[in-house]
Amino acid sequence: MIDFLFSCDRNRESVFSISLTCFRPDQPTRTFSGEWGTLVTVGRPYPAFDTVETDRHITVVLGGPLPRHDDTIASGDESHDGTRWIFQHWKQKRTIRWDEDLVGHFLVLCIDKETGTAEVVTDINAFVPVYRTEDTPLVIGSHADAVAMAAGSAHDIDPVSVADFLTYSTVTYPYTMYKPVKHLPPATVTRFGSDSEPSSSTYWEPREKVGFKNIREAAKHLRAVITANVRRICAGQEKIGLLISGGEDSRIVASLVPKPTRAHAITITDSYNREAQIAERVCRTLGVEWDSVTRSPTHYLDYATKSISLSESNNCFLHGHINGFEHNLPAGCRVIGGVMADAFCKGSHIKGKMRAGLKYKLLLKDWHYGGGDFPLNSALARSVNNRRRIYNSRLKHVRPRSWAEWHSLTPACMNTNLAFLFINRRLFPSCEPFADALLVKTSAAIPHKWKINRQLFYRAMRPVLRQTRWIPHGNGLFPYFNVWSNIPVRVIRRFQRKFWKKKAPNSTHNDGPWPNWEEVVSQHRFYELYPRDDHTWAGGLPPETQAPLRDLVQSCKANDSARTKLCLLQVKLWLKGLLREGYDYR
Repeated sequence: MIDFLFSCDRNRESVFSISLTCFRPDQPTRTFSGEWGTLVTVGRPYPAFDTVETDRHITVVLGGPLPRHDDTIASGDESHDGTRWIFQHWKQKRTIRWDEDLVGHFLVLCIDKETGTAEVVTDINAFVPVYRTEDTPLVIGSHADAVAMAAGSAHDIDPVSVADFLTYSTVTYPYTMYKPVKHLPPATVTRFGSDSEPSSSTYWEPREKVGFKNIREAAKHLRAVITANVRRICAGQEKIGLLISGGEDSRIVASLVPKPTRAHAITITDSYNREAQIAERVCRTLGVEWDSVTRSPTHYLDYATKSISLSESNNCFLHGHINGFEHNLPAGCRVIGGVMADAFCKGSHIKGKMRAGLKYKLLLKDWHYGGGDFPLNSALARSVNNRRRIYNSRLKHVRPRSWAEWHSLTPACMNTNLAFLFINRRLFPSCEPFADALLVKTSAAIPHKWKINRQLFYRAMRPVLRQTRWIPHGNGLFPYFNVWSNIPVRVIRRFQRKFWKKKAPNSTHNDGPWPNWEEVVSQHRFYELYPRDDHTWAGGLPPETQAPLRDLVQSCKANDSARTKLCLLQVKLWLKGLLREGYDYR
């Protein structure tokens, strides 16, 4: 996917090109400039979504938003028919409905060269974030670090955001790691001009209003949305890539791929373990091509600097699971997976008390999802919590009862797991059927009590799971059967785990999809990467910024968790790369 920088100042071509290529090296750039300003893009667009320039307008589309009801558009046969469809229905026919007509994540920029104005449209949940500077000259862009660098604000670090990231692995919306750089809101059309203040109009909000008579109706609608999304993504495609694990979400997506389209699936694990074996069984049953990809113990460390550049400084690089393995996917093809199904369909962010693996009491006022802890008297900790309280108070106006669930759902930057999507979309044409406007709207209209314990998801997806009903989930349960049928399996699994733990208490074998982070930080490669001298990563910052950052490092030493160490590694590598001459992460 491409990234862009835009300003109403026409003399920014060189600065914008340097800023973008620092974070997206070895990628092609395109420059547009005139009396209206400067636009620079870097990277390759999704198939059918090349930039379109007319006598009056320039239209840039990030992501691959497919027209929901027209399978003939954006098939990939023409380089820009998808972009032209959006431009025509937006600017010429004036009929586009941003929350209805497009499948998938997107960001659209349209520049009117005649009036010198630009409009930016964010998708329903800002799955593709966009940023702006608060200072003049105004700079707008899709990569936070590039925006800061292009605006000359790369050294204006926000210590509160750094503390937020080290605590929660996210930065509270609308902040970034830079004081002058902020997110634009989701589900909005924002208009910028050289001689006027930006103005925004919101086309949708996740209002707390039940949209279904009962859970059966909601489940039927949910199945129809997901089925239609997968089929639309596959329409006109001879082959697609598929990211599959031992879980149920990617299995469902694989089951819904229509027969004319061939799917090539990959599973990435530490070894040919239980996760990989289950994925292979699923693919064999569904007739899907499958490859097992084995990562090295230092994989995440070997690709850390590139993942930080691709994820941006305010997102956690640990979710760059595919980085380095993108060549295992079919070149130039759309790639689908099952990210965000847990969050939007199963209430994974609804806190509750557990018994026998089931939630029996919901804790709807709990929003503390974080990792590290700072001293109670820390001014930075108080500032972080104050930002999150302000964010939650705004969310309560929209969703008074379920605001705690949506704390980590909207916008996308509040969910640390979505760094996976932010990285993937820059590596290949990522099309996630669950990261979609209708899916988000469906989730917003469903009571949280219907989502927990797989009630809604089980009713919706049981027919889809029939073909693989005797293949267990990676956790040992059988997704085709409900939670009550799986209780005996849970009991057996619990005794099995106790037995193997007692038999091999020091075993390092990993049967899951992701690595053991404690083992990652124990690698010699981690200590090679980790900057221990403060002057190598903070020496070029202003003194008023150096002091709180060094205090943060000392506070983190009290929390010896692997996740905190890796987040601190990201902060140090980011600052070290930012302060190095040429701002080059390589």
